Amino acid sequence: MKRVVIALLPLTLLGAGCNPKDEDNLKRDAGNLAQSASTALSNASVSGKVNAVLSWRRDLDISGIKIEVEGGKVTLSGHVPSEAQHHTILDLVKGTKGVENVDDSIKAD
Repeated sequence: MKRVVIALLPLTLLGAGCNPKDEDNLKRDAGNLAQSASTALSNASVSGKVNAVLSWRRDLDISGIKIEVEGGKVTLSGHVPSEAQHHTILDLVKGTKGVENVDDSIKAD
């Protein structure tokens, strides 16, 4: 969060010599930037947790899986060697903190 504040500081300083409309635009843009940064951090956090949970399981081959996160929705695609691994991966992802919904497009070979 400190990085977001530091990133927004120059925008605030630039606003010192602006007209009221420009100042309002800068405030809106700074708010949008802060929201985007927060969303990106949240997505990265959930993605990291999912990757960590799956990587800890040495019995799973996740090399053929693509993981995408948007908000609390995790999209899984790719291939796994077996249906048993497919089900294990789904169970692990669904049980990961921060995951609200799973879109499963994984195919078992």
